[in-house]
Amino acid sequence: MSPVELAVTAAAVLVAVLAAAVTGVVRVVDAVRALSLAEEEVPGADALLWLTERPLATHRAAAVVSILAAVAIGISVPLGDPGAAASALFATVVVGPLLARPLLGRRAERTGLALARPARAVVRAVTRPIDLLDRAEATPDEVPDGEGDEEERSGSDEEDTVLDVGERRMILSILELDETATREIMVPRQDVIAVASDASFAHVVDVALEHGRSRLPVHEPGDPDAMHGVVHARDLLKRMRQEPSVLGGGAEDWADLVREPYLVPDSRRADDLLRDLQAAAVHLALVVDEYGEIVGIVTIEDVLEEIVGEIVDEHDDERPQLEPLATGGWRVDAGMHVADLGAALEVDLPAEEWDTVGGLVLGTLGRLPRVGDRVEVDGLALVVTARRGRRVVEVRVERRAPSEGEDGHASGAAGHTDGGPATALG
Repeated sequence: MSPVELAVTAAAVLVAVLAAAVTGVVRVVDAVRALSLAEEEVPGADALLWLTERPLATHRAAAVVSILAAVAIGISVPLGDPGAAASALFATVVVGPLLARPLLGRRAERTGLALARPARAVVRAVTRPIDLLDRAEATPDEVPDGEGDEEERSGSDEEDTVLDVGERRMILSILELDETATREIMVPRQDVIAVASDASFAHVVDVALEHGRSRLPVHEPGDPDAMHGVVHARDLLKRMRQEPSVLGGGAEDWADLVREPYLVPDSRRADDLLRDLQAAAVHLALVVDEYGEIVGIVTIEDVLEEIVGEIVDEHDDERPQLEPLATGGWRVDAGMHVADLGAALEVDLPAEEWDTVGGLVLGTLGRLPRVGDRVEVDGLALVVTARRGRRVVEVRVERRAPSEGEDGHASGAAGHTDGGPATALG
């Protein structure tokens, strides 16, 4: 073979090796891992995710490239030297993929990140003509039309992927569990529905029915902060079935049904919390702070809602945490997470300093808020519109135009504001 033929053959084998390596990477590295790398902003991860989400297109493009490499060898090698041509084709079709395996080894992820961007460009270049041919051969009934099908007509970039939007969102939520502390998803102690240990049997049953609770924390008489156990509605129903007259009884008729609580620290990561609750076979846990004080409760449902979104049943209050007002601005539940509010309104709020909107208002004011108090932070004005006891439960949020020379940091405003509902809840 001439030097030119050797160069063409070597180049074709290299192309075949790289094509085989790319397909091997897509088989080894799944879309979930690629999505995790993309979230970590690893160089090349975005292209690797694109490839792993389109395995069929990637494999098809690699096959086309290998065929083109073999054709290039066939053209470059003279017809009078069939042995050389056969050897070169064998090297391209067989030796190339065989060389790709040791190239990958345990470095599939690293190899994929290195090759992902040029491989994505090749896959796009190869699959677009194929897609156009497929559409040209399709019958009129198979050709999409209408505004809603714009993505289907735009080529392989928008083709169906391994992960749809819902799956991608769920996977990202799972990946973020290790960055979420239990205190961010718990129900604060002030919002916990609980019963006193000296309550009558009928009162405990009424509370469970009224609020739709299957488990109720139990606290010491006159001290809601001193929770020491949990009673299950199932146990109460079983006792009522066995002893119908128990409805007229007192605390002594259900005291033995109170179970020892499962305690978790408020700093526990949500992914570890889920494993803890599963291992202990408990649904509800009491959350304690660094001083050992009960600060709230958390359930398996709270963790699952971080993954799949809000789970609403017939007993839940379906009022959204954020809703627009007819007069402008938004009504915001003070228990809404600062990060969620910032994401919804596309504002960079100081989510690391405060967990909830109520905490943001309290921390910015530096004192107990009163109805009508106003704070301004990052282009938003937050006005306290409702309070329960010492807690802010609702605020009105409005966008405000920054005045000249403002730096955008949070500031508290003394006194009260005009307009909007203002309610103090006892």
